[in-house]
Amino acid sequence: MPDQSAVRLLEDLANELFYDLNRHLNAL
Repeated sequence: MPDQSAVRLLEDLANELFYDLNRHLNAL
């Protein structure tokens, strides 16, 4: 079973990456 805090951290990181990606794509 993975550590909950680690999973939460990865999810936050993924959300930030997708947010930045969408922001850059929309700026094109």
